[in-house]
Amino acid sequence: MEEADGSEIAQNIYKDPIEISFEELTYFDDESLYRWLCPVCETGVLLMSREGTTFSLRNTDRCTYCGQAFTYLDECTEENILRVAVAKRHPALQKSSPKNNRLPRNH
Repeated sequence: MEEADGSEIAQNIYKDPIEISFEELTYFDDESLYRWLCPVCETGVLLMSREGTTFSLRNTDRCTYCGQAFTYLDECTEENILRVAVAKRHPALQKSSPKNNRLPRNH
């Protein structure tokens, strides 16, 4: 199916996976640390899926638009995701939540 701009949905579905590191990626939005803009089509999103039983992050991903597969070179852990977010100064880290603003209780 061809889009108005000439791009085709799922055009890369059968291509070999591309190896990529978190530092090479651009965040899709300011809300999530786990969504990346696809570096191939720059339209789709890499959603960083999780294993069904352990809920650990998978080291493989696929673009929601062009279908390009990716293999993350970095270890897919919460710590690495947070390290990259801090290094890239992700806006979600700047937002304060009511939970973080509570004063400690005296017991």
